[in-house]
Amino acid sequence: MGVLLGLVDDLHVSDVNKLLVRTQPAHLQKMRGVSISVELNPTSTLTNMELEILSQELRKAKANALFIKDVSILKEVAKEQELAKGNFPGPVPCVFMGSKDDYNSAIENGASAIVVAVKDLDAIADITVDVIVAVDTLEDVKAALDMGYDYSFLLSAID
Repeated sequence: MGVLLGLVDDLHVSDVNKLLVRTQPAHLQKMRGVSISVELNPTSTLTNMELEILSQELRKAKANALFIKDVSILKEVAKEQELAKGNFPGPVPCVFMGSKDDYNSAIENGASAIVVAVKDLDAIADITVDVIVAVDTLEDVKAALDMGYDYSFLLSAID
């Protein structure tokens, strides 16, 4: 089971860390297989230093993945995560979930994986990172399975 925390509003690094630390021991430890992934989508411009600190704090707070829409943010966060190789905690995967026009740029700038809509799967033959298929319906799942993508899905929270 995974939990995706969307950072839509501006949150200070300390607030994010407190949120993850508070939620983890309280009820997540009782559930096996739970992971917390964070959508890093700040509503204001952050400096490279602020992104570096936020990246470090999210790793220390045991985030399992960082979902990022903006290539420039991904570049800075992926660069900081790379510094954690060989350390504990190790680097957190940076998953790009932005425009299909930016897939190659995101990969060049450190994306560990990309989120791809079912309708765009046929256009990613040369992708060199993991693909997470965004699905909204059962038909989307069936279409992805028919195309050979049977291992990783991102389900939308549509009402």
